[in-house]
Amino acid sequence: MNIVSANENPGDTAELNPMNEFREGVELLKNEYPEKALVRLRRAHECDKHNPYFMSFLGLSIARAQRKWDQASELCEMAVQLKPKEVQFYLNLGEVYAASGRRERALDKLDDGLRLFGEDARLRQARNKVQNRRNPILPFFGRAHFLNRELGRLRHRALKRAFFESRTRQVAAPRIEVSGERRQIRRLVGPDQVFKQVHGTRYNLSLPL
Repeated sequence: MNIVSANENPGDTAELNPMNEFREGVELLKNEYPEKALVRLRRAHECDKHNPYFMSFLGLSIARAQRKWDQASELCEMAVQLKPKEVQFYLNLGEVYAASGRRERALDKLDDGLRLFGEDARLRQARNKVQNRRNPILPFFGRAHFLNRELGRLRHRALKRAFFESRTRQVAAPRIEVSGERRQIRRLVGPDQVFKQVHGTRYNLSLPL
């Protein structure tokens, strides 16, 4: 049901559809715009404060945009209690706890999800990610401190760059077989090109072992 609500401009009114607000908010979260997502998801939640989907994603957006961990975790916890058989709620809650530095709490919640849903690939991947998180560079500030977050991003980029540089040096020229003919490419290619899937062409791309 549509609800009439005040627009962002004072004095204007518009038809507000909470499901549209929710869908747009989730899409903004996926595209890493948590501040914009927060506006949409808060509107949806204001329309229906008992909807567990609105609760969970609002909590996630609060964690990403504002780092208000207690408020975010409370909303995500309530969503799990209202609808315990929704795997995404455990993923959202686990992310909130992990981002706030409560790694053991995040692991406990993800384990709850694994016990309930079995070996769900998304839950397992999220758990492995939390378990393998590196220690903060400045432990005396805490994981959520802005210096640790920025230094962590720099460390991640440096490690990622070093990985791809080492892979590029190790990758030899692949062989291409076209209709029984074998040709050698006389140039080095990066790992992204080596593993790229090519559709609609009759050749096999194989790396020498």
